[in-house]
Amino acid sequence: MMRRLTKTVAKLFDDTARGSLRSDVLHNTITRMRASFVRTLTGTSTFTATRQERRTSFADTIFALSSAPGRAGVAVVRVSGPRARDVLRLIPPGKSIFTLTHREAHHATFACPETGETLDRGILLWFDGKIGSFTGDDVAELHIHGSVAVVRGILSALSRLRCPVNCHDDKLVMRHAEPGEFTRRAFHNGKLDLAQAEGLADLLKAETDAQRRQALRVTGGELSRMYERWRRSLLGAAAHCEAILDFGQDRSNAEKIFAAVVPAVDEICRTMERFFSHSVSHGEMVRNGVRVVLLGAPNVGKSSLLNSLAGRNAAIVSDVPGTTRDSVEVSVELGGYKVIFSDTAGLRSTRNHIEFEGIKRSEELAKAADLTVLVLDASNEGTESQDSELPAWMRRVGRAQAQTHLTVMNKADLVRDGLKFDSKGDAIWVSCLTKEGMDGLESALQNAVVRHLDLFRNVNGEAITRLRHRRCLEECVSHLRRFINLASIFSPSPAFKSKGSAFSFPDCFDAVGEVHELAAEELRLAVRALGHVTGRFDVEELLDVVFADFCCGK
Repeated sequence: MMRRLTKTVAKLFDDTARGSLRSDVLHNTITRMRASFVRTLTGTSTFTATRQERRTSFADTIFALSSAPGRAGVAVVRVSGPRARDVLRLIPPGKSIFTLTHREAHHATFACPETGETLDRGILLWFDGKIGSFTGDDVAELHIHGSVAVVRGILSALSRLRCPVNCHDDKLVMRHAEPGEFTRRAFHNGKLDLAQAEGLADLLKAETDAQRRQALRVTGGELSRMYERWRRSLLGAAAHCEAILDFGQDRSNAEKIFAAVVPAVDEICRTMERFFSHSVSHGEMVRNGVRVVLLGAPNVGKSSLLNSLAGRNAAIVSDVPGTTRDSVEVSVELGGYKVIFSDTAGLRSTRNHIEFEGIKRSEELAKAADLTVLVLDASNEGTESQDSELPAWMRRVGRAQAQTHLTVMNKADLVRDGLKFDSKGDAIWVSCLTKEGMDGLESALQNAVVRHLDLFRNVNGEAITRLRHRRCLEECVSHLRRFINLASIFSPSPAFKSKGSAFSFPDCFDAVGEVHELAAEELRLAVRALGHVTGRFDVEELLDVVFADFCCGK
């Protein structure tokens, strides 16, 4: 690769001297080539060293509590690794005689191997790594009673297991697992890719039905299959580019190959751009929650409304205006979706610098919110002026798309029934004291959440679930666009001619090899960026971040 890049740079300098290539274009091109070359070198060396370190840890046998900590009816202790069979040493001689068979459960008595003291009686379940297990290694699961003392005793016994006396090494047989290490081994052994591992992490943290359904789709490989289709198509295009590097002096071959490669790559690039056309995707909002901000003047009942929606006293309620200075957030499941409600400082003119800062933060929250709810005091005869006196930014927030702004008339219990529909016909009338109208408000909020999410839903149903995926796809598209600009110089189709290029087809054909080198490098970097999503390339530097969110038993 170094020889080819050196040759390319030398020819580019020659073209500049002849005047067929602008000096500023040469500078930008060499800068990009140098950065790419440094990334390649440093990435390769880091990857090699990291993988060498990992070989030792993957050879260890690990154990951890896989069920939730604390008291429970049943606890599950998982053991994985080449010496997982050593869990049989916890069974006293003569107590249980059986052969470990794949996916067979055996009743067993577990005891301390040093003292012989009985620790518990439970179930031993075995998974043969050669046939099929979660990690790809031999796995043993100890199903025991879920008291703190029993779990502590079993974990302590496993941690003290040592190699047999006749073994040359008197070292521990197994060690406690690091966070996410079981799933990391599954990734290492090809049982799941990186996107599926992140889907599993989302499934473990799922709080709502929508989060559960989305995480199951990702864990099942729905997103991975789409990314893999794109990657394979780009790999095919990259193979054609490599052919150009070998046969680039034949103009007719160059025209034919690029005529086939450029349109296909352009279509993939456009598909990716449509996929993340929104700043935030449907999947990211389902995973992180839809943000709803409660806005209004002081003492209109925003905090009371938040408490009613949350079903608990989450915010302080007082008759004193300006009680809420900072925002109070509450997470609620609404229609199967995670919705985060924020109570904010009352909007009014004030000279109190602390309250002013709270109002300023209310504005920032409202502008960043997915939905806004304007709360008005129904008992105040000047309800019309309440809305008109609000800041201009508040009246504009949320009204542009899918009716994502709701108006709530609070304190309806203080208004006679005949007056509730005289004004604000689109408003929702509620009473936090008597709970009147709360069902209608929750229904309206649910409909607004669904409408808002539909704005970001892809036609094919797939959705980006993590910011990391979005960054990788954006990087991939950036490299693809640069590839298209370079490759289209030699395309006979006017539709793919590079606009504003410093080259012209007849003048620069002598430099076809140099431009092909740059185009092939951009395409290789695009494939690499896309491979980072699923872990098809050297992504060891990403793994610590991805698996840090797991518990030790997963």
